[in-house]
Amino acid sequence: MKPLFYRNFIAGLCMATLAACGGGGGGNGGTPQPTAKVTASASTIEIKNVVTLDGAASTTAGGSVSGLTYQWALTRPANSQAMLSNTSAAQPTFTPDLPGDYTADLIVNDGQANSAPARVVVTVTSPYPVASAPPTISVRLGTENVGLNGLSSTPPTGETGTLTYLWTLKSVPAGSGGKLRDWDKGNATLDVDIEGDYLVQLVVTYKGVDSEPTSVTVTVSKGDAPPVAVAAPVTVKLGEEVVLDGSASYDPDGKPLQYRWRFAAPGSGGTIAPLYSATPEIRNANSAIARFTPTAVGDHQVLFFVYDGTWKSTEIKVDVKVEKPDSFPTVNKPLVGKLVASGYYPSSSVGEQELGLRGNFTFEGYDPEGEAVQFVSAELYEKPADSTAVLEEALPGFGMPSYRKIQKLDKAGNYKVRMVLSDGVNESTYEATIRARIGGINNRPSAGSISPAAASVMVGTNIIFQGTPTSTKDPDGDPLTYKWTLRDKPDGSTATIEPVTEPVSGEPLWAKVLADKPGVYIANLEVEDDRGMKSASVAETQAIAKLTNNAPVLRSIVWNMQGISSGSEPYQLLPCMSLNFAPVVVDPDGDKTYIRRELISTPPEGIYGNGKGKGCNHTSTSFNKPGTYVFRYLISDGIAELPEYDHTVVIADPASAHGLTLARVFAAGTSNEQRIGWHWPYIKLSPTQRDGASSTGSTTPIRREMISLTAADGDYTIVDVKAEHINGNTLTPFFDGLTEGQVIRQGETVDVGLMAAFWCLRNEETLYEGFRWSFRVKEVPEQVFVFENWAGAILNNGATPWPACPAT
Repeated sequence: MKPLFYRNFIAGLCMATLAACGGGGGGNGGTPQPTAKVTASASTIEIKNVVTLDGAASTTAGGSVSGLTYQWALTRPANSQAMLSNTSAAQPTFTPDLPGDYTADLIVNDGQANSAPARVVVTVTSPYPVASAPPTISVRLGTENVGLNGLSSTPPTGETGTLTYLWTLKSVPAGSGGKLRDWDKGNATLDVDIEGDYLVQLVVTYKGVDSEPTSVTVTVSKGDAPPVAVAAPVTVKLGEEVVLDGSASYDPDGKPLQYRWRFAAPGSGGTIAPLYSATPEIRNANSAIARFTPTAVGDHQVLFFVYDGTWKSTEIKVDVKVEKPDSFPTVNKPLVGKLVASGYYPSSSVGEQELGLRGNFTFEGYDPEGEAVQFVSAELYEKPADSTAVLEEALPGFGMPSYRKIQKLDKAGNYKVRMVLSDGVNESTYEATIRARIGGINNRPSAGSISPAAASVMVGTNIIFQGTPTSTKDPDGDPLTYKWTLRDKPDGSTATIEPVTEPVSGEPLWAKVLADKPGVYIANLEVEDDRGMKSASVAETQAIAKLTNNAPVLRSIVWNMQGISSGSEPYQLLPCMSLNFAPVVVDPDGDKTYIRRELISTPPEGIYGNGKGKGCNHTSTSFNKPGTYVFRYLISDGIAELPEYDHTVVIADPASAHGLTLARVFAAGTSNEQRIGWHWPYIKLSPTQRDGASSTGSTTPIRREMISLTAADGDYTIVDVKAEHINGNTLTPFFDGLTEGQVIRQGETVDVGLMAAFWCLRNEETLYEGFRWSFRVKEVPEQVFVFENWAGAILNNGATPWPACPAT
């Protein structure tokens, strides 16, 4: 099945060209419907006990209980293997194997119409801990390690304490050296090396009580492992030929390979240096051995991948270094390039600019021998009458000798600049003209970015390449021509690219390619306005066509809130907490996956999002009301679409909160005070998001954070209070308002400052300092507070650095 947006696109095409698409009816056309009625033998039951579902009270449209057929569907907790005894019986049974909610839906048919679905929910409890993990995992040979996820394991129902984990590798294929890592963590790793089945067992323990073991079978299949691209870096002298050798690339299954070489685009992290050098042609770019002759000294970067008819290898970067020859020819070659006159932001014009704005003159070129470009002279040798404009250095002191500007084009007309540059031997003269005018400036359009509607398709279907109307809109409103090119396709393919009208804009902003061979298809888009101005760059994207496909796998839903480690669960969920979560989806083929989430059920007036003014006093993402929220996930790899998956989140009523509730306080003591509820534990370790707080004096403590603690349902004691200097021991963070053994009484709220009294710089290289504040709640072991952060040790952008710390 196609992802929803792909289907919507096809629907859009059908609406535009009805003759090309078939039609069909829908609905019951007024036919009376039967009524489905369903009950369960228990609404709440302990694990491993049989549940009987009963749909025998369902009736036809005429009220009869006979003459009906039944169709049941059972939605289970993640990793559950419970099955209905019979999906078409009036009274099927199932045996729940995991705690959680089991949802049974029934549709009946009386021979004329289907009923609306009827639903019953059975809540399953467990008096002991339960180990839970995906029962089967399948990977291809060549995979080195497999993630094992046991974080959906649960303590006894009603308990919220911490589990301990024990993974055991029970068996491996003969001759395997497979082993487990992180065997005592919720997320373990299995190293695999050969094909076959690896059997892993998980047991979780809660307060000394072990769960029953659960097993995970990891199957490593030999067939269709992805190929591996291999190519070594190359160093040559200018004038020599570069030989790119990918012949060491291989496919684990021995399949023949296709080869693809291309230069990395300037600015992509693999800049062809010098930036404006002419890119030489790569000869035999679709062969194991390709060649090109460089035109300049510098560093080039070539991208390379191989394809085995089913899988594309990882694309690797091959560095090519072109050095100066041992001796140059008798004749030293001059600079190669041109002087370009262009507008400056917000203008992107070439050769003209709006009157009153700035004009730039830039040399775009290189020296073939790799010598530095040296500035000799530049002059504004012609300008309009009465103009007082001058030519000046654009960025003094920034080492850009071949860049000059006219800050203000003050009169309409032509401004002509002559620039003399040198490579140390040859002097070269370049000229450029910019015209200042009132209105009518032609700015350069942008090709923006393009992407495939689905990055993977099956052979025999269309690949849809999509442009972006917002980024390809001409800055002057000129009509654009979209020029699509199929830059590469698999060996033996005769496919062509065809423009497609985008349904919303009505422009040929999309394109399609009928994939006739398995492999990689690469599309380019260039745009041109009606005055002949082309986009500065060409947008590029790719998609792969396949003969077979494996559907993606939904592993788990992971909470990742305010820096909490991946997979960790919050202690309790309350309204207005800042909460984020996301699915962990793995595709066995490495295809790009597409995920859509819909909120399909909420309590009255419940939302998930910006809660400001809707029950919460902040704009962070949160649930604003207690109750049950159900999210539906739609997941696809562009080819296969998983069954809809519903994820339920239960937000507790604050009146039933247990222990201390935790909140972050902003601008405490002011009219702008806000509090965001946090989960336990709260962890923030982010050296890249450093605190920029400032100080009014070198000895004044700097507050890093302010939190509040409220005792919800009893008196609670603070213990193990610690404030630590993470990357040293000379600075002194501390709590303001919290002490060891402090008791917070029921209903009491205490504001606590996390302070850092650091007042000196330990050494010139220590620009940031790390701090950790922690404590726990004695009566509730699950409530452990950990806050980690990094703070800048140079204030005011370096204008007022702290004094050096005294020697110790």
